[in-house]
Amino acid sequence: MQVIISGSNRMEYCTVNKKKDLDRRFFMSRGQLYLVPPDALVRMRVIEYGKKRESEAVIVYEENKIVPYETFDMPWTMENLLNDIDRYKQMTNYSWLRANKPWFMNTGKELWKLLTSGGGIVLVVLLYVLLKG
Repeated sequence: MQVIISGSNRMEYCTVNKKKDLDRRFFMSRGQLYLVPPDALVRMRVIEYGKKRESEAVIVYEENKIVPYETFDMPWTMENLLNDIDRYKQMTNYSWLRANKPWFMNTGKELWKLLTSGGGIVLVVLLYVLLKG
């Protein structure tokens, strides 16, 4: 599978071949996300020196655009794109907080686990008895 991005002075041929990229619905290149639905791919026929070469499934975008060149009568509106993004977030969990949690989130959870465990409750009771005398 390839994503071809057509810029004003260059063409970028991005091959999607990593297993993690095949599972994703969006492809990122140079900080820009491109929607790559499987039903919008076009079979590209390549003829090199008069002989057919292996065909490849491609989608072609103009640089920094959200609509590909060939839409196949699919609705490529911003509303549909945002709905796809929301569905994708619900199905996956590629949240940045999952791997990079702020220190206070981890500290609060660890503190709560310590206080609600058996030893934590005993510690809280002992502190209360010592302070109230």
